[in-house]
Amino acid sequence: MLQTTVQFGDWLPDDDRNITPGAPAEAITTQAVPLQDAKNMLFTGASWRLYRPLSVSGSALAATPRDAITVDASGTLVTFAAAGTKLYKIQAGAITDVSGAQTFSGSAPWVFQQFGDCLLATNGTDVVQDFDLTNLAGTFAALAGSPPKAATIGMVRDFVVLGNVNDGAAHPYRVQWSAISNPTQWPAPLTQAARAAQSGYQDCYSQYGTVQYIAQGEEFGLIFQQRGIVRMQYVGGDVVFNFYTFERKRGLLTPKAAAQVGNMVYFLSGDGFYATDGNGVDPIGYGKVNRWFFGRCYDTSKVRAAVDTNTQCVYWSFPSTSGANDYVIAFNYAEGKWSYGVDTTYALFQSLQSGAHIPQAFDASSKLGTFSGTQSDGEIVTKLFRLQPNQRCMVLAARPLVDSVCTVAVSAQASDDATQTFGGFVSRASRSMKIPLRANGYLHALDVKLGSATTYAQGVQLDYVARGRM
Repeated sequence: MLQTTVQFGDWLPDDDRNITPGAPAEAITTQAVPLQDAKNMLFTGASWRLYRPLSVSGSALAATPRDAITVDASGTLVTFAAAGTKLYKIQAGAITDVSGAQTFSGSAPWVFQQFGDCLLATNGTDVVQDFDLTNLAGTFAALAGSPPKAATIGMVRDFVVLGNVNDGAAHPYRVQWSAISNPTQWPAPLTQAARAAQSGYQDCYSQYGTVQYIAQGEEFGLIFQQRGIVRMQYVGGDVVFNFYTFERKRGLLTPKAAAQVGNMVYFLSGDGFYATDGNGVDPIGYGKVNRWFFGRCYDTSKVRAAVDTNTQCVYWSFPSTSGANDYVIAFNYAEGKWSYGVDTTYALFQSLQSGAHIPQAFDASSKLGTFSGTQSDGEIVTKLFRLQPNQRCMVLAARPLVDSVCTVAVSAQASDDATQTFGGFVSRASRSMKIPLRANGYLHALDVKLGSATTYAQGVQLDYVARGRM
């Protein structure tokens, strides 16, 4: 009898290669077996773990949320949300209307940005809103200085930057920035007052599409258009910023589909997932998950991104039908691994918790939640592998390298083009502590179902015998 270990590799639904996981009698394989499916799994901490779905609590908002943010107000974490025609504060479970007797557009998407003690909010239709975080009993009011309306907002160095602006006329390719260190001053562009305050505007090239998102930075920021990315470099003086379109082939597909970690921005373009530091653009989804994602995403305009620094993952939620976002695909930026969960969420957004940046979202009842629920249906399916080159092999038993009870099914086929069929799922025998299996073929694959108590899953040790050459 021979043994080998099928180590769970990367989830690579777009990669169709088969591999040989190890030579006879090896205890550890020379290369891991890629996975064709890893449902409700999350790769973090050098291991596969169960994805934890959204878990909600507290009261519900009065309408379906469209966006939110959690900010640190002098040591107090407070969530602000846009829902229906109002803006709300969620603090210690209590929900308060902080619209300030204002009524806003009920359909426009919102973007929030904290600038010191100011929380700014914009939706491209109503005037930019400002909330004073030193007075949590206050309400939103129009931002002083008469800035233009804007569809997006960001912060670069000591400036508030508005994008896709409307000052009475629409300027979808324009960014305009405030006076230095003062978000309440917006002097008329190109005037002496504007030059003195280092305020101004810049029109980006229209062939790259509307301004979608502004990534913040100390020395430079990044302006994402639909098909291009512009570096906004601070130089001071009358010029204030230099602008350079360093990426001219891809940009941000939809405004909410980008998330920033340090100087890196992870984003969805029209041809897949990418990462950029403002100098180059790296494909992180090509040959891995791009084809899988676009094959399942029903409406790319609904894609939303947020970062979880605890798991070192960027989450993108997206819909597989005409309804709510019901999938979350995650990229572990520290280890370069992809994973996904089936989970219905509304208005995924960037939040804070105990010093970490985390994603949060709302459920169908408009209750706020965190990704801390209990998962019970994790499943890992390997791609096809060969136990022995050019030989049929009979799989006899499996010992999962998993810290909880699980069940395993195996498939066996005589050729690459044969139909893949898994046998029934089998549990562990009490005496041998192995899972008895029988599958004779040239190619094999494993399907492992994991229980809710699982904290890691690393692979499966197989007992098998060689049955002769093909």
